[in-house]
Amino acid sequence: MDYSGSFAGAGPRFGAERPYDARFEGMRPATVVDEAEEVGNAPLNDGRDPNFFHEPQFTGEHYSGEPIPGGWPGIWSQNRSQGQETWVPEPPPNFHQHRLIPQVPICLGEACHCNETKKQLGQREQELSTAIEDIEALKIQLFNTWKVNQPYDKAETIYRDILTNHPTDTDVSDTILALNYSFAEMLMEQKKFEDAETVAETVWEARNARDSSSELCKMSHRQICSIYSSLGKFEKAENSHRIIYHQEPKNAWTLENGDGICRQLVARGLYEEAALFQLKVWKERQKLETQGPRHDLTIRSGLETISTLEKLSTSLAGQEGTEVQNERNRNRKQCCECDIDVTLQDMWGCAEKAEHISELLSVGHKLGSRFIAQKKFAEAEAVLDEVWAGKKANFEEASAWTMTTGRLLANALKLSESAGKYQRAAVIYEKIWSDRKSVFGESDEKTVSVGADLAETHCLLGQHTEAERVYRWVMEQRVKKLGRRNPKALDARHNLGRTIYTQGRPRYGEARKMLREVYDAWYKKAPKDDPTLQCGLMLVETLAEQAAIEPIREVFDGRAELPEKDRLYLESGHLLGRFLLQQHEYREAQEILRPLWECQPELPEEKQARLKCGHLYGRSLFGENDCTRAKAILESVRDAQDETFGTGSSEAIDISRLLETVQARIPKVPKIPKIPKIPKIPKKRNGTRRS
Repeated sequence: MDYSGSFAGAGPRFGAERPYDARFEGMRPATVVDEAEEVGNAPLNDGRDPNFFHEPQFTGEHYSGEPIPGGWPGIWSQNRSQGQETWVPEPPPNFHQHRLIPQVPICLGEACHCNETKKQLGQREQELSTAIEDIEALKIQLFNTWKVNQPYDKAETIYRDILTNHPTDTDVSDTILALNYSFAEMLMEQKKFEDAETVAETVWEARNARDSSSELCKMSHRQICSIYSSLGKFEKAENSHRIIYHQEPKNAWTLENGDGICRQLVARGLYEEAALFQLKVWKERQKLETQGPRHDLTIRSGLETISTLEKLSTSLAGQEGTEVQNERNRNRKQCCECDIDVTLQDMWGCAEKAEHISELLSVGHKLGSRFIAQKKFAEAEAVLDEVWAGKKANFEEASAWTMTTGRLLANALKLSESAGKYQRAAVIYEKIWSDRKSVFGESDEKTVSVGADLAETHCLLGQHTEAERVYRWVMEQRVKKLGRRNPKALDARHNLGRTIYTQGRPRYGEARKMLREVYDAWYKKAPKDDPTLQCGLMLVETLAEQAAIEPIREVFDGRAELPEKDRLYLESGHLLGRFLLQQHEYREAQEILRPLWECQPELPEEKQARLKCGHLYGRSLFGENDCTRAKAILESVRDAQDETFGTGSSEAIDISRLLETVQARIPKVPKIPKIPKIPKIPKKRNGTRRS
């Protein structure tokens, strides 16, 4: 090979043309120290012969991004004392992706004479390997960052790039397994469960083969079972759980898979099998030395047992078949309810009063709600008092979890039908209402519901002014959020109108406006429903006599068409009869009131309404001067009222006065003196005797 041009100034510095070679892509000249004075480096070719190349001798600073004296490749670097030049490479833009290393010319003949070159080259190769690992670690870190921030497309791109250097036919490192696990999680977040299934299965099989008892293997098992469930492969997930559950001895990991089996059975609708299996797992957890009955995992397993039993109870209630099957389902449902109560009481009984962990507080909350459903308000109050105190002591008082229990306690107090309980319920409702407004805002649905509960409690206490204030706020929030014609807004308007109505005749005009709008809306949808008729009765009371006849007749006719004659039927008939009597329509009033008096109700409030109708029926007879019949009816009403409700009521006093008036109007029949009897004249006997 001809070297004549090497020292004759044939290099690019002296203007000679050099042939293009792709291996010089991205390189440009730079000045460095003279190659003869470089310690530990092979003499560099000055570029005058492009036929000699060697790998660049980069240092670690090149990869770490730290600047080196004289500048990083791509800028001119010069030794001020020597002023000599050579070729130094510049990394291409895609260096970090392809790890392409530009080549620089070097004289191999000179390199062979340097004893330190091979040792230095090994050091550089080690530095290069370390740098590549550092770059991969940075890429994995970048993948995790993008996964969290959810630019999923970028995360997937860099994930694919990392895998290009790791063939699938070789043993996969723990780092790549962790990367694949994270990638499967990312696919699950995007609901790409089919793609995630393949990745997750590979990771779990690899980890299970290495160490089946490791935490990483357990994490992968949980992940693959979750993917199976999301894809609807419940039997496959159940089998995966059963393989681990049947391992001996039983421990926390095997029993966790027992809970997983129950979840898969519930997903398949096998509630009875799931409930029995869940009870078994819960009892096995109680026997574990590492857990016991008060451990949080044991209590969670018990709560899952309760949830499964509730689903079974609901399922049995919805099944219909033959009479024998229905009776069997009713018995099974009762057994479920008993199991729920027993399980909850066992779980709550293991708690100490000084210990208030969240799982036990959840048990107490559920137990209190069941006591309320069973109308055991005293038991509910005792349990919920302790639960609420525990939540306030261990959590924020204004948290949603704490306020939910406080509201449930107030519900139990309100339903206990005791004036003293009403007062405490109002205090609790007021506190929760205030806290919810400050934490969740006034438009929050539960905030508005608590306000309605507070207003109802004020009504029970007879505090109608306070109730009106809160009900008005509730109505404004409902109308603002839902609109004026929304059913919830109409309910709120009805409650406000009813509260104003109860404050007496001076406020009937305001109540009439509220109730008229509600009644018209309800009558179009359900003219015969109880709320519609009750609203109609209040509306009639607020109307003038003549204007009230037609609305009350509509209400009464609607109730009369129903087969069951309830309290609303009697009250609407009583109201219609009263208006007819005020207009002296005695005959029509009798036609309305007679069947009401002749019916035989069973409930106390219905009996009271029947006696009121009998009172008006007697008045209608008296109005037509049928005093004799009126007296008989009124005496029957008085006797029945004294027997059922006792004497001394205002209704009984009115009936007694009316009876006196009726008695006075009955014409007295003059007594005709008795005609003295004419003594009988004895018959005279004949003097002859019979022979």
